[in-house]
This record gives sequence, structure tokens and C-alpha cells, in this order.
Amino acid sequence: MTALRRRILELLWASGRPTGAYELIEAVTRRDSRPVGPPTVYRALEFLMLQGLVSRLESLNAYVPCVHPVSSETQGHGAGGWAETVCQRAVSGR
Repeated sequence: MTALRRRILELLWASGRPTGAYELIEAVTRRDSRPVGPPTVYRALEFLMLQGLVSRLESLNAYVPCVHPVSSETQGHGAGGWAETVCQRAVSGR
């Protein structure tokens, strides 16, 4: 996984809420002190969706992570929580 893809996934994890692509662009630009264009971020998001790591909420035009990083709080409990529920609904169509 490229550094940019990893950074976008980390930003989605840290956000704790659905996040739009332009919010991600601003966050990456602030964090890296260099501009990143919309096509670059959308390509990264598309890759993350194809890998099953991110889902797009079309009604909000925003993205959420499907997998949370393992931490002492989540270890042994699975991803759980809101993002997993949203991703299951996105996959199942519910």
C-alpha cells in the first residue's frame, strides 16, 4: 500500500465519522505541507474500496472505514461498532 493510501485510511479511522473526499484533500495537504489533487485522492479511495477497507455512503457523498486498526481496546473484539455496521449494510444493500 502506498504512503498516500495508508494516510487516507488513517485519516478515515481517526475521523470517527463519514468523511468527504475534499475534507481528505485538505487534511492530507495540511499534514504533508504539499497540495494533493482530487484525482489522486479519488484513485486512492477507489483502491481502498476495492480492497474492502472503505465504503462510500452515496447519500452523504462520504467515505467510512470498514476495518479498524487493532488496538488494546478493539483486540479480540473484531472491528465492531458503527463503521462495520455501515459497511455490512453497504455490502448487503440494507
